[in-house]
Amino acid sequence: MDNQQAGGWTGIGSRYRAIKNKIYCSVIQPLVASRNTPHHDALGVALGLIVGLGAPLGSHMLVLGLMRLGFKFNVIVAFGFTFVINPLNAVPMYYGYYLLGSFVVGEPASLNFEDFRKTISPVMDSEYFWESMLTFFRLGGAILLRWLTAAIFLAITFGTLAYVLTYSIQRKRLQKAALRLGLEYRNLVERLQTNDSESDASGQD
Repeated sequence: MDNQQAGGWTGIGSRYRAIKNKIYCSVIQPLVASRNTPHHDALGVALGLIVGLGAPLGSHMLVLGLMRLGFKFNVIVAFGFTFVINPLNAVPMYYGYYLLGSFVVGEPASLNFEDFRKTISPVMDSEYFWESMLTFFRLGGAILLRWLTAAIFLAITFGTLAYVLTYSIQRKRLQKAALRLGLEYRNLVERLQTNDSESDASGQD
């Protein structure tokens, strides 16, 4: 292995570790230490996955910000879960979208992985949000239809499952916390809801 290849693998490893650490700090740690209601956390996980799986790479923060205007949820956790699609896995994931979308719409997939990678590489190489979005929507109707079909299916499916699973886990965690504190679960949830409302009110001031 020459120095150029070694440097390439080192760069990929560094990016992988950086994303892994970011996901841990944005997802696992906030959920374990959360003082929100189960619904607040579960909605954050669900919407994060919906945005990550259903919105084109590069638009995640914008879409999540727009959602925050209409919903109250754990933004930190949601942002972490958008990394389900990231620069390291976007090309193979989106090729999977292409194959799934082709199957759903009943049309054969005419592009192999290498052709698809070359087609979508301008999107991955874009430096700015607007450039990335313009390039993405210029991929052509055939690719966009398949991508959108798969994106909607995966976002709804995994978003729903994530909400149910996270709600169950966080509810059990709060029930244990209530027992330790000598409180009823309902009283603890009401306190947390009050804290959420006060936090949202202070954030709007």
